[in-house]
Amino acid sequence: MKNKNIENDVMGRLTSEQKKAFKGKILEENRRTENYLKFTKLIAQKLSNHKHAYSFLKSLYGLYWKIVGPFHILPDFIIFGIGRAGSTSLYEGIMEHPDVHSAKIKEIYFFDYKFKRGIYWYRGHFPSVWKKIFYTKLRKKKFITGEATARLLSYPHAPKRILKIIPNVKLIAILRNPIDRAYSLYNVEVANGREQLSFEEAIKVESKRLAGEMERMKTDENYYSGEFYRKSYLFQGIYADGLKMWFDVFPKEQFLIIDFDELARNPTPIYDKIFDFLELPKFTHSKHIVYNTRKYDDMVPSTRKYLIEYFKPHNEQLYNLLGKKFDWDK
Repeated sequence: MKNKNIENDVMGRLTSEQKKAFKGKILEENRRTENYLKFTKLIAQKLSNHKHAYSFLKSLYGLYWKIVGPFHILPDFIIFGIGRAGSTSLYEGIMEHPDVHSAKIKEIYFFDYKFKRGIYWYRGHFPSVWKKIFYTKLRKKKFITGEATARLLSYPHAPKRILKIIPNVKLIAILRNPIDRAYSLYNVEVANGREQLSFEEAIKVESKRLAGEMERMKTDENYYSGEFYRKSYLFQGIYADGLKMWFDVFPKEQFLIIDFDELARNPTPIYDKIFDFLELPKFTHSKHIVYNTRKYDDMVPSTRKYLIEYFKPHNEQLYNLLGKKFDWDK
């Protein structure tokens, strides 16, 4: 089978100086995420065997955020869909604009499985009120911030939670050919040691092994299935159902839908559209950087042919919903 090297395909179009600079940015984003996760996991592990200390410090932690949280701002935009569709690349691309300020970590997962941590914990991931005042009042600059949690598109409670807390937030979804997205997610799961089945076997048994998980999440707000989002290769590619849920809650003018392929082919006009949507000053964006690329074998042709037919009616619903057709039936 032919080996598909996405990173070399993208990086091969850049100059040596651009490659060096962009690889540095990719490493920086990876380091930022890893350091944040390592720190939080380390603290939890060290305290897990000391129940009284853990309970006491957990109370202090909650109190800390109740005091500090109100002095941080809420996001102006959220990239809400979908995993393995370029949300990291899009987020880091938006961060290139000098008037956009990053959250502590791109994926906060607040509106799905960390909602219990409370609004002040969430606010603490964003810049302080004082920083925004400094930029807007003293430097006379625009100042916005945002986050990107890729599983929100199909999470049933996310839209109403966001509406209650940030009703005027701008919502951006990046959509990828559902066949390529499914295969990409599968290969991530294989690489992480969480998937032992072949791709063909995995999509065949998907509905059976995830039976009842989405229904339980819908009926129980306190239940969250990470396994569902790791193994729902096909379900998460039915974008129309997820978007309808969001369109029922927010007006369409609060949404911007981005095509993964268009962004990869011709990023400049797409970023122009995004910055205009975010009401930002004009900015000349540098070359689009692709994050989280992987090497894996091409899909079996007969499997792709099957998935083209599987997704065709769902894609048609999406095209009708958005009034736009994507070049995905191949």
